[in-house]
This record gives sequence, C-alpha cells and structure tokens, in this order.
Amino acid sequence: MSGRSGYIQIVLGLIGAILAGIGTYLALKQLPKGAPVAKPVQTQIFLETSSAPISTDTPTSTISIPIVPKPPSPKLSPASNLPPAPPTSTLPQIVPIPAKTASSASTSSLPATTTVTVVPITPKIFPAGVLVGILCKVTQEYTSSDPEFTPVKEEGYGRGTGVIIDKRGYILTNKHVGGTYIEKATTTVGYGEIQFTITSKSSECVVGDVPKDIVLPTAPQIQAINPTIRIPILSFTAEPLYEPSWNGWSERERLYGDFTILKITGLSEDAKTFGVYAVPSAFPYAELLPTKNNVKVGQQVFSYGAPGDVTAALNELFSSIYMLGAVGQLEKIRTGDRAFRDVPFTLDINMEISGGRSGSPVIWNGYVIGLVHAYKAGNKTQALAVASDAILKYLKEIAGWELES
Repeated sequence: MSGRSGYIQIVLGLIGAILAGIGTYLALKQLPKGAPVAKPVQTQIFLETSSAPISTDTPTSTISIPIVPKPPSPKLSPASNLPPAPPTSTLPQIVPIPAKTASSASTSSLPATTTVTVVPITPKIFPAGVLVGILCKVTQEYTSSDPEFTPVKEEGYGRGTGVIIDKRGYILTNKHVGGTYIEKATTTVGYGEIQFTITSKSSECVVGDVPKDIVLPTAPQIQAINPTIRIPILSFTAEPLYEPSWNGWSERERLYGDFTILKITGLSEDAKTFGVYAVPSAFPYAELLPTKNNVKVGQQVFSYGAPGDVTAALNELFSSIYMLGAVGQLEKIRTGDRAFRDVPFTLDINMEISGGRSGSPVIWNGYVIGLVHAYKAGNKTQALAVASDAILKYLKEIAGWELES
C-alpha cells in the first residue's frame, strides 16, 4: 500500500507542476503593454529588409546582446571621468548552417576558397600609431510589432578597435562599433517566442591612438608573453564618415560586411590636460592591400586589438585602454555572392578572438588585408574578417572615394 500511495503522490505532484506552468504561461501572455518583459539574452539574427526567405545554407548568427547600463552621468567625458569598466562591443557569433544537398543547393551560396596567383610584395613595418581604441556612447532600442513586447531603450558605452587608413584621420572599424547596426532577433517569453528588432546607434565617439614610438611586439613575443600596448589618452573626437547602406547586398554579404569609416574631427575634453593641443594636419596611416594575387591560404597573419580591458588608476578617475596582439593562420578566402561576387569578401582565420577586438585590423607583411568582426559560435579561435578587397571595392566603386596618402 505504501508503494501505491507514493505513486499516487508523484502523479499528483506532476499534475500540480503542469497546472502551475499553464498558469505562468497565461500570466505572461496577459502582460499589459506597459509591463516589462524579460530582456533578451540569446538572440537569433534574421537579416533586415529581405522580402525573400533566406536560403538554408545562409548562416545566421546567435549572439549575446548585452543591455549596456546607463552610466551615472549622461555627459561623456572621454578620459578622466569614464565609468570604471564600460562594456566592450559584442562580437557576433556566426553559426554555420549545414550545406544543402546538391539537388537543392542555392546559387547564392558563397563559392569555395578562392585560388589566387601570388605575386611578390615588399614587406613593410606596420606603424604602431595607426592603431586606435574607440569608445562611443551607445543607444540600443528593442522594438517589435508584437503587442506583448514592451519597447526597451538603454544607453551606455561600447568599446572597440580601429585602424587609421588615410592621412586625414579616417578610421576603419566595424559598423557595430561606430555606426548604426540593425538586427532581427527572437527571444523566448514563457513558452512562446517574440521577434524583435535591435537598433544599436553609436555617437559621441572618442578615440585614442597608440603612441608612435611604441615598438609593436613580434609574433614570438605575442605567442610567449603577449605584452600589453597602452593607449594613455583618448585625445580625439570622431564622427561617422562613410557607412555602407547594404543596398544591393545579399543576405550573406550583409551578415559579413560589417565595416564603416569614422573621421577624427576634433579634440576631446581631456586632450589639453594631457598635453594634446591640436589635431595633427596629417596622421600616420596603414595601407589596405587586396588579398587577391597577394595573399594565399596558410600564411601567418597578425592582429592587435583592445580585448575588453580598461584599467583604472589608483584614484579611479582615469582609465586607459590596453591592446593585445594575436597571431593566426589564414584558413580560407571566400568571395561574395552578389555585390561582391567578383572579389574576396571574407577571411577565415584560426586566431584567438574576444570582445573588444571588434574592428581589429588583420595584418600581413605590414599591410591591412582585413577587419575582424566576428567569431564562429562556440569557438573563439576561429575569427571572421571582412576582406580588404571588398572594403576597397565599396569605397572606390560604390562610395566613389579614394584613399589619400
């Protein structure tokens, strides 16, 4: 009898749990419009503005979208009054989807690794002064057409990396670091899913460059001890100059084409305090080199970026951005499939990657051949970068702009 009684108690317990779950679900579905909903944690991206469905061989990305906290003071003070630890920009995680079978393969899928004829290139020294740390005010808005979703708006700061590519102070970085970035995503509320849009907009950016007399660590030094590279002061303000609109791009190209151009426009509030009194008439710059006919798979590449470390001094009033190097090997070079189908568009690199390294230049023989923007989900040693070929094509043929040396 005791066994039968215990069995009945277990059954009744399960029924009670099920009823409680149903009650929770109904309560969530009946949330009033003004009530807060659970903030998204894991999001599944659906690329913006496509009327046609995305083919199943097109990768989407599952990313963690942090709601960056609003700092105590709404005023941006570039150096001396920064919050002790502002959040870094979030590197998207790219989740590959299994390829289709031959009978159902889409013509829009990226071609296989490109084959190039390599020509000799004279190596050059990559100048330290072209590397910049970027800190921007970030406004994130979460909206949805679902009546059960309450819009959310948050402000804070995001940090990333960039590289000066023009003597006029033009900085190449990711769109999700220094521009306006729009994503479609989903979140689970109770037992259902809600689709929503995330609009992240950067503004009031300040940047600091690595001191020009710094000697960047070599590959053996990076692999052995990886010394830090300090940016002592965020001297300059920067504003968006060229921001790709993604018009005419395929879904894949929109997912991987994460780049934009900022321009240094003036001095930050703290510049004079630390001995910077004017914007230079000309900046040191790195040269963009197309990978086509120059670089081949298997060659070693470098990167330097801010890995999310902001270290406060003892008085906690002054913050410095630190950069670290990374060494990797170029694994694949892929072309685009619509607007960039005739040029290399993405680079796969087996290189350590982390938040804050968004916008890090991929360096080969002293030239910039790509821009880090993401890593493969579940494997932060698999970095993804936009190829310099695609960036140059956009600037010259679409934006009608030439780099000035």
